[in-house]
Amino acid sequence: ASRAVFSKTAAAVASSQDSDKRMSADGGVWAEVRYASHVLSTLGKLQVLFGMILAVFGTLYSPVLASLARQGDTAVGQALAAYCLYLPLMGLNGFLEAFVHSVASKSQLLRSNVWMVGFTAVYMLAAVQALWRFGAGSAGIIVANMLNMALRIFYCKTFVSSWFARLDIAGPRVAALLPHSAVIVTCLGSAAVIVAASAVLDHLRDSITFQLSMLMLGGVLGVVVLGSIWLYEQPLVRS
Repeated sequence: ASRAVFSKTAAAVASSQDSDKRMSADGGVWAEVRYASHVLSTLGKLQVLFGMILAVFGTLYSPVLASLARQGDTAVGQALAAYCLYLPLMGLNGFLEAFVHSVASKSQLLRSNVWMVGFTAVYMLAAVQALWRFGAGSAGIIVANMLNMALRIFYCKTFVSSWFARLDIAGPRVAALLPHSAVIVTCLGSAAVIVAASAVLDHLRDSITFQLSMLMLGGVLGVVVLGSIWLYEQPLVRS
């Protein structure tokens, strides 16, 4: 869906340039570009919020979930925690690459593909090192893929900024993607409560009582976090 929006923007800009219209004089093109910037900002903020929730609840509850599924297999817990951090990066990269592939020229796409091949090579090298040198297992492969996603995101973000700059239009700002300070505090507070509760109940760690207690606490804190998002991120909720 996002790629369809971005393709429409690219077509409008190309039509304006082909007909020698000035962007400032073409209200339709201006509106399309501004809308594309709005979509990028909205998707980016959603992914940041999603990432914060996964970073707090996904990583801290991975050992509990692994314990329920595999009797406390630490390797599974580590892989789950790493994957919770990987998912938001994959989401960010997804819509950023969709924008790049929608608006880039053929030469820009060729250059982008060359960079992507390089990033894949970095990923393969990092994965091999994680497996054979550090013995990190599945979690190491996921962390290597996180590095790959981070490099792709940085490249795409650079392209997005330069694309909007060439049109002399303000593109999405990284600062605008950050959640409201109250939401950040709520997430950090939730993480602190989860860590503290885990320490207090540590003597029950291998029991079903510990697992159920932690899951109930996570449910309550999850509702609190979602409530803070509802209260303090109204512009995003309404959009």
